[in-house]
Amino acid sequence: MKCFNHEDRDAVAYCQHCGKALCRECAEKYTPCLCDDCFEALWQEQQRQKQAEEEAWGAQRREELEGTVRGFMIRALIGFGLCLVMLPPLMEGVPLLMVLVQLLVLFSVPFGWHLISDGQARIHVDLIASVGFWVFLGFAKGVLSFFVGVPALFIQLSEVLWAKTELDAMAVQK
Repeated sequence: MKCFNHEDRDAVAYCQHCGKALCRECAEKYTPCLCDDCFEALWQEQQRQKQAEEEAWGAQRREELEGTVRGFMIRALIGFGLCLVMLPPLMEGVPLLMVLVQLLVLFSVPFGWHLISDGQARIHVDLIASVGFWVFLGFAKGVLSFFVGVPALFIQLSEVLWAKTELDAMAVQK
């Protein structure tokens, strides 16, 4: 039998994909033993799969980043509402600097709550507790939110800015 590509040479192997006869030179070109057409077709298929995986990852990442931005905006609105409700009674006879500190702390409480809830989600507590336990847990999270709120606000703000930068970079690549 003669080589599919070189009719003057004897075949020594077969393409492992389509079965075409190949001479020694053609058989040693690719590992595994493939003819030029099959190698090109398989390479193009791999490229299409790679591109599809990258696009799927990009779409998933874009969705995650948009969720980060939406979550931040929702917490900011809750913080703003908390400031509107809680601050007027606290402002009476208080210096402006103290009012600004109170505004920052009140605004950041939802961010602290979110950070504590994220940490709590990582702790698997298979406990069916009384209503009193859940009330205590909610109260404890609320109190802790005042203390971790401001750092949590800045942590989540940096995450949003990073997400926005990454989203902008994705938009430019398209």
